[in-house]
Amino acid sequence: KSYWVTKIITYSLNKKRLLFRAASKKNNESLFLKKQRAYKALPKIYHIL
Repeated sequence: KSYWVTKIITYSLNKKRLLFRAASKKNNESLFLKKQRAYKALPKIYHIL
């Protein structure tokens, strides 16, 4: 019984960790895209200046 409990707990923890990792990866991707957009917008800003 205790064996299964520990197995379930470790499984849920790993699942949470994977979900968190996926979420942080998504955040990093969106940050990267925002930075890319900013860099693309930079020349336009310089042309205005």
